[in-house]
Amino acid sequence: QFVDYAHASPIKRPGRVGMARNAAVVLGNAGTRKHLPVLQRAVREHDSELVREHAAWAARRIEEREPDYGFSSS
Repeated sequence: QFVDYAHASPIKRPGRVGMARNAAVVLGNAGTRKHLPVLQRAVREHDSELVREHAAWAARRIEEREPDYGFSSS
């Protein structure tokens, strides 16, 4: 699917794994707690160790920036 989407596009250069890794870095630098579920899923399920490592790093960064004190936002 990614190859079809990226065909003849500059997005093809980093590839699927590179794009996922870059997304994890962006979320680690600017993401919020609402992004934790997708990062946690990547840590558990992504086929690339590189992506899993960066997703774990990103989740830790968010948790450090926005500690969960057990309060509900609703």
